[in-house]
Amino acid sequence: LYIFRFVLFIFLLLFLLIFLFCVGMFTVHTVSTGLANSMQESQKSLTSGMYLSFYYLGGALGSFLPSIIYEKFGWNVVIYMFCIILLITFILVISKRKLF
Repeated sequence: LYIFRFVLFIFLLLFLLIFLFCVGMFTVHTVSTGLANSMQESQKSLTSGMYLSFYYLGGALGSFLPSIIYEKFGWNVVIYMFCIILLITFILVISKRKLF
């Protein structure tokens, strides 16, 4: 009975965390589209199209390339790669925070 409760708790916790992550991603996507359009005075459709193209291209590559890296180098290298990407993104956002 104790193990069942523990497994149920872990399952519900993971479900909640994944749900919050998805809500956050949809919110960021919605806000980013508006932000990209507000930064450009003209050619808003081109800006929106480029944003969406890079968004979906990044999503496709971001789901495919880590699997290749995992297969060839293992889990630790994938984690290091994600940490480096997160650090680079953080540095870019901090250095360009005037835009936001």
